[in-house]
Amino acid sequence: RLAAAPTASPEEAAPAATAPAETAPAPAAETPAAASPAETAPAPVAEAPAPVEEAAPAPEPAAPADAVAPAEETGAAVPVG
Repeated sequence: RLAAAPTASPEEAAPAATAPAETAPAPAAETPAAASPAETAPAPVAEAPAPVEEAAPAPEPAAPADAVAPAEETGAAVPVG
């Protein structure tokens, strides 16, 4: 009898879980709606990256300094020779 009861319980529990699961999918569809608002947020985010790009050009001038460093090495090599 005990074995029969547990077997019936799991089976009944499975169907019950299926019903709630179906309800969850419905809310999931509502989640996509929330995604729409998220799309509006990404737009403002894109504006922030634009300013960042302007800041990137500033660091570029620093790159030439790097090129100068290698030249110094070449210069040092000349005197050594």
